[in-house]
Amino acid sequence: MNKSLSNLTQLKSFASLIFNRVANDKSYEHPFFLIEIIQRRKDNPTLEIPYKTLKWFAVYSSEELTELCSPTGEITEYCNKTNSRAYFHVNIKDSRATVNGMLYLISKWSNINNNTLNQLPECFYIAARQQEANIKLDNMFWVIDFDYKDGFEIPDDSSIALETINPESPGAFYEDGFINSVRKKFIEFITQNLQEEKRDFYFVNSFTVKTNQGFHIVIPPFDLTKEVKRDLPKFLEDEVKDFQMIIKEEIRLLDRIKKNNSTILYKP
Repeated sequence: MNKSLSNLTQLKSFASLIFNRVANDKSYEHPFFLIEIIQRRKDNPTLEIPYKTLKWFAVYSSEELTELCSPTGEITEYCNKTNSRAYFHVNIKDSRATVNGMLYLISKWSNINNNTLNQLPECFYIAARQQEANIKLDNMFWVIDFDYKDGFEIPDDSSIALETINPESPGAFYEDGFINSVRKKFIEFITQNLQEEKRDFYFVNSFTVKTNQGFHIVIPPFDLTKEVKRDLPKFLEDEVKDFQMIIKEEIRLLDRIKKNNSTILYKP
């Protein structure tokens, strides 16, 4: 049976970093992160569908995130009660853009009545989830999913430290151990044709989040060139042979796509 999992430490640091980045950016009036509570059939065999969204949360500060996900916080207790998972959407949203999207959705309704008005909260979160990723590259992130192959276990002598803000490089994340070595190899591979300054950008702005089957790399968008796609299978076989890598469905070529990626925040 899978163990409980919490990535609050990493995601709190990440949220704090991004909130600080956009604090003086006039294009963000009321920035927030979206948290989605999902119940899965894998965890609940009697569920008739593969998964369903039970609830949404909008988080407007890292302190609010900490409170909601504390051992007695609302998100933690709700997930425990419903045997569901909390997923953290890594692209920051803005309330004004969400409301505009919400008004567009409302305009598509054929009539307004008490029943449709009851759908307004859900409409808000649907509109937020459908927002295009923010324009600025340093506020936009993809999630790369690495799953351990069957039977693989992390070596006992490899420490997997929680990510923390690196005091020597403000805004940078660092972590030690086996998982981080995979992250570094992956970044070296996807940035092999970039100048050193641009390569450093990916090292500074990426970090890992543990999952039950492996881990996620949270990273700014990178160019899926023909060469990268061509050489990726060989890279995985040579350098990351103990993993299966999944680039989530939203990540295709690059432009004009919705990047609504999420990573696991809490699992009971």
